[in-house]
Amino acid sequence: MALKRITTGPLTLGPLIAFAVAVSDLSMFGLGPYFWSLVFGVAVSWALEGEGVRALREQAPEPKS
Repeated sequence: MALKRITTGPLTLGPLIAFAVAVSDLSMFGLGPYFWSLVFGVAVSWALEGEGVRALREQAPEPKS
């Protein structure tokens, strides 16, 4: 079910990498796979899916002050 939800959105590669890292046994500098899944997922999305990230940011509502 999680893989199905990952592949239906506008960004697919970043969430897929994040999922793969989260289920792995990756641990660096005392930080576990959940932290690194966020770091790698966001980095891949920004680097390789920049147009999709910009489109999502334009759709987001403005924060109220």
